[in-house]
Amino acid sequence: MRSLVVAAIVCLSGAAFGAEAVPSLEAGSSYFEARISLALLGWEPQRVASAGRVCSGGGVKSCELYEEMLGCSGLEQHRCQAIWRKNNSEFYIDTVGTDPVFIRMNTIKYIRNSDGSASSLKSEQK
Repeated sequence: MRSLVVAAIVCLSGAAFGAEAVPSLEAGSSYFEARISLALLGWEPQRVASAGRVCSGGGVKSCELYEEMLGCSGLEQHRCQAIWRKNNSEFYIDTVGTDPVFIRMNTIKYIRNSDGSASSLKSEQK
């Protein structure tokens, strides 16, 4: 019983402190490598149902490879947006590139806090 109470306190205190700190991600770095780093830090890619995605042209391959892609354009430099979550916080990563395996991180959009508010994140664009 004591361990159950401690577990509940830990869960509730984590939610009460608000947003998780977003790890430092450098614009222009490999999205594939960033996925590994994020997973090791406890962040999880958010699966987006096929019906909820907007993928076109060459961007369809990125949507097929990465289940967290909300959508990808079919333009010359495919631009995609991925959703990541940890506890009650989530953030969005924009990527750019023509080959899904070698796409690069472009910007980090914002984080959504546990209270539903959005915070801007400083991000570099390449």
